[in-house]
Amino acid sequence: MEEEKRQEEVNVLEEKDPKNEDQDQSRRKLLILLCSIAVLAALCFLLFFINRDKQPAQLGIDPGAGKYNPEIEMPKDMDPTKIALPGFEGLVMEAGSDKLYAALWNPETNPCYFRFSLVLKETGETLYESELVPPGDAITEVTLVRKMEEGAYPVLVKMDTFSLEDKTQPLNGGSSETILEVRKEEK
Repeated sequence: MEEEKRQEEVNVLEEKDPKNEDQDQSRRKLLILLCSIAVLAALCFLLFFINRDKQPAQLGIDPGAGKYNPEIEMPKDMDPTKIALPGFEGLVMEAGSDKLYAALWNPETNPCYFRFSLVLKETGETLYESELVPPGDAITEVTLVRKMEEGAYPVLVKMDTFSLEDKTQPLNGGSSETILEVRKEEK
């Protein structure tokens, strides 16, 4: 008889109230929904902070940019809707310095802003990135992210272009491959 009572108690414990079961299921669904929202919010937050440095809208005119008169003459019959990208035959700087003196120039015929980047070809390391350079202006003193040791470094001078009307609107761009020659100071 005692065994039958124990069995009945066990059976009573095992029986589930349908109301409690519905509440448990609702709580699980709510918890899953809240977790999903939290994960989605975290992803949006991360994407915002990862991409905010890449947004040209946050770029202003580079403070180092100024009017520049190149020693080359532009063709008179240039199409004003086309973008002219300058080439670079070589860049030279002093070893142990982070200063490069070169004209990062946006030709005055261009209908766009330029943003220049100097990138080591072998590693992809960005040594320099400008803010926006208006047409007819150039940056002639560039401060790299680090001092350079003596040597010859293959580099890309990247030119990203953006609309004059809307700085957030990227246009076509290009790059010029050259050598950054870092020399010891001659005495």
